Amino acid sequence: MKLQVLLVTQQTRQFSRVMVRRLQFYKIEENGVCEDEAYETKVKEAMDLATEKSVQTRTNALISLKIALQKRILTAFLCENHQTMSDLIERSLKKGRGMEQVAAAKLASVLVISLMGTSEAEQVYAVLHPIMVTIVQDPTVSPQARQEAAYSLSLVAFLACPEPSDLPSTLNTLHNVFCAALPKGNGELPNHSQSLMSLHAAALQGVCLLLTLLSHTTVYSMAPKMLEEFIPVLMTTDLDLKIMVGEAMALIYESAREHSEEFRWKKQGLLFEKFNGLVNESHKYKAKKDKKVQRATFREIMRTIKDGESISETVSVGPTHHHQELTLDTWALRFQYNMLCHALEQGLNSHMTNNPALRDLFDLGPPPDPNTLKNHMTRNPKRPNRQTAEVKARILLRSKNRDNRAAALAYDD
Repeated sequence: MKLQVLLVTQQTRQFSRVMVRRLQFYKIEENGVCEDEAYETKVKEAMDLATEKSVQTRTNALISLKIALQKRILTAFLCENHQTMSDLIERSLKKGRGMEQVAAAKLASVLVISLMGTSEAEQVYAVLHPIMVTIVQDPTVSPQARQEAAYSLSLVAFLACPEPSDLPSTLNTLHNVFCAALPKGNGELPNHSQSLMSLHAAALQGVCLLLTLLSHTTVYSMAPKMLEEFIPVLMTTDLDLKIMVGEAMALIYESAREHSEEFRWKKQGLLFEKFNGLVNESHKYKAKKDKKVQRATFREIMRTIKDGESISETVSVGPTHHHQELTLDTWALRFQYNMLCHALEQGLNSHMTNNPALRDLFDLGPPPDPNTLKNHMTRNPKRPNRQTAEVKARILLRSKNRDNRAAALAYDD
């Protein structure tokens, strides 16, 4: 099974590269030489290819469309063509299989991000939401497709759900998918495949994203039951799921304490005991990198839950010549940012710079003037690399030796 998935993935990457070269989505120079009309024409070509009979052609057209929407903000174009885009995504989600469904779900996320703040985004939500709910819950669909549908379902609901009263239904759908990771009747955790555990982690991340939209009072009332559910899953063998459970607990505590600063779960002592075990875990059979990630993450979670400290993470967004500092000082902001990173991938800086609705979500202010950016790039052309071959070789050798010394002297905490 793993070999088949690997072969499909490699094949998809090969076809994607061919499709990207064909549509020339990457041929946008830093000074914007590619005109909007020419770019939109290429997008329309990809939309036509997404309706072809060949599964590979459709899949790679969907991937190319996703890349196109990640690279540039096409809100006006998509407002005119959102029905066509919704139809081809709907068709691939319903009739496609495997990688085609994965590509369609990813495209759905980027489409709604591009339409943020418009009525067209709500129309896309109305069309795609029921289909993704069905896919997420269907055990006959591949775990990879269900996983990406879970990401997309939560993000589409987060950005485009017109009625807040509809959010609990989506949240419950994702929660039910995650519940497959909970202990069985005998108290033992189920033995799932890696792909299913990744699905459960994606569903839980979607639950957390939607929790950030609920009132603190609502989360406060839900907190004891959810914490009771989560605590056994901390013992899962899957690192990503384990970390997601811990971060979900931190988010719940953070929101519940906004309602009542005195919030304290009745089994908090047991929770701290579990966290301490994860922080101090030293099993030899686990990779050093995994143990370090686990320790660092749960120390941060402990500081939030036990000491009431806020997280503090600063990320740079935007192009090199127009960096802005975005401070993620709550778990809610971190969940929102991480979900957008997953959807936008290499297009994150483009959207963080030019997508007004996305900038408003993170209080980054209005988008910068395009003429200002263009003039700045003209005044600061890219400097040529004048290093000789000998200098490059010497730098590489020094870097290699430095890495080796650092690895030998690193403190194994």
